[in-house]
Amino acid sequence: MTNEAFFNISGRDENGARIDSRLLEERIQAAVAQGRRRLHIEAYGQHGIGGRLWSAGDDPVQVRITGPAGQ
Repeated sequence: MTNEAFFNISGRDENGARIDSRLLEERIQAAVAQGRRRLHIEAYGQHGIGGRLWSAGDDPVQVRITGPAGQ
């Protein structure tokens, strides 16, 4: 892993409301597509977080999740 800082992704929108699991997954996928490899995800009951990161190819992806998880 590099010394790159974690890229923060929130499970809430700009008004503080919880976003759907699908929208959080889209944000995670977009970050990986942009080359982010160290992700800090603030969960608020979403499920399936970070389960589909194959778009990173052979690059390792470090995921740190805080907050309550869903299913």
